[in-house]
Amino acid sequence: MAQQLADCGPIAMSPFTRLATVELQLVMHFCDQSTLIALARCSRTAFAAAKQPFAWRCLSPLSLSCSSPLELSARMADSLLRHAQLSVEWTIPAPAAGSAAAQANADAKKADAAATAAEIAALVSLPRLRHLSVRYHRQSPDSHLTHLVTALREHIEHGGALVRFTLQLQEFRESRISESVFVSLGALLERSRTLAALKVFYNKMDAAMVRALAAGLQKNESLATLNLSRCSLGDDGAIARRRTGAQPHSDRAAAGTLLDR
Repeated sequence: MAQQLADCGPIAMSPFTRLATVELQLVMHFCDQSTLIALARCSRTAFAAAKQPFAWRCLSPLSLSCSSPLELSARMADSLLRHAQLSVEWTIPAPAAGSAAAQANADAKKADAAATAAEIAALVSLPRLRHLSVRYHRQSPDSHLTHLVTALREHIEHGGALVRFTLQLQEFRESRISESVFVSLGALLERSRTLAALKVFYNKMDAAMVRALAAGLQKNESLATLNLSRCSLGDDGAIARRRTGAQPHSDRAAAGTLLDR
């Protein structure tokens, strides 16, 4: 057997060793995630080529649902998938159940805020985060949502290229998040140069919230779709929407957006 392998010579060698690294990476551009990983495991040469971001640049975002961005970030750091673009779905943890006195405890609130802040920091630090869908509970503090949107804005300012962002109530019923969250969303729109789609589902909006979004839209040139499905505007919100010139089911030439209610 040994003599037979020796006689094979170059034929026994992996064909990938005959390709330049960039040529092998161009082949990888035509693979999906599972095929690319399988290819990377074929040989040391293929694995070395797959360890570079260029090999992953043509892949569509990898869809992941996580319960802990901290855990996800740690696992991605040692994986070939760290080079893949990501589409992440995360649910902000509901406040811990307990007595009213326990929930009102200042130390408990600080611990909850610190834990959520750490998760948010890990989430926005994912280097190739492209699509983000966040679900929240009716009891979720507005401070968590504001912190999340502010962190995304800062991430964008430091080179992040978020393309889609969805904010949705977990229980699929209308809620009421504060104006500060929409002010942060407006600031996110104002600063983003890559965000193409923003979706906010199941929320009650008033005139101030509509104006906050409109202020960001006026300075945004990247957004293609603004979806406010299942959002109740109310009389004041509807009036504010018309004053901003945002009509449902119609294109806005100025901002290049579609408002779909």
